[in-house]
Amino acid sequence: GGRLLLRAQRSAAEVAVSTLDSTVSGARQVAVEAVKVFEGIATLNATGTSSGTTLTLDTVKADNTAFASNHAAIRTRLGRDGDASFHLLSGVEVRAPGDLSLAQDWNLASARAGGEAGALTLIAGGDLKLDANLSDGFSVATPFSGSAPATLLADASWSYRLVGGADAAAADPLATVMDAGDVRLAAGKLVRSGSGDIDVAAGRDIVLASNTSAIYTAG
Repeated sequence: GGRLLLRAQRSAAEVAVSTLDSTVSGARQVAVEAVKVFEGIATLNATGTSSGTTLTLDTVKADNTAFASNHAAIRTRLGRDGDASFHLLSGVEVRAPGDLSLAQDWNLASARAGGEAGALTLIAGGDLKLDANLSDGFSVATPFSGSAPATLLADASWSYRLVGGADAAAADPLATVMDAGDVRLAAGKLVRSGSGDIDVAAGRDIVLASNTSAIYTAG
């Protein structure tokens, strides 16, 4: 069977899905992506304190962990206790009115709030500049750990939506404005997921700076 994904914004303790009264036939998985939106961001770092236009992965992970403490209550409210096919995912949407730069590696391998991998959406009104590695599903964010290749992990991985030249007024997170911006992956950097989906959209170009730049999913 397929997978049904429902996206809705979340508050500190709830997600904006009132009921799941419909019958879903044939799906192997029904997932609710509970989305936290971070507005006005220009730089993404890995560690430290978020401030102004800088957002850190530490902040994202702490926010997802805090929200996950409400998962059990939300499942009960939606009538999904004991339903192994139902998943409540951490959705993270980062919006930049202009350029958005990933300045330090984001390794999501330990980001499993509520025991689930999530979905990361990076939306830049200008260029989305991936100047560092974005990775999940592997032991390290880089291609190698010392001299050994990074190890593929067995659990489910995060999915990504990466958008440059985004249409901020559109409901579709992958919508773009013609010629408004690129998605640029720096030389020697990678965007990868062990088993998640990777969607990339640009109003202008998707640019891999060299033959050592790579975007892929292993699963």
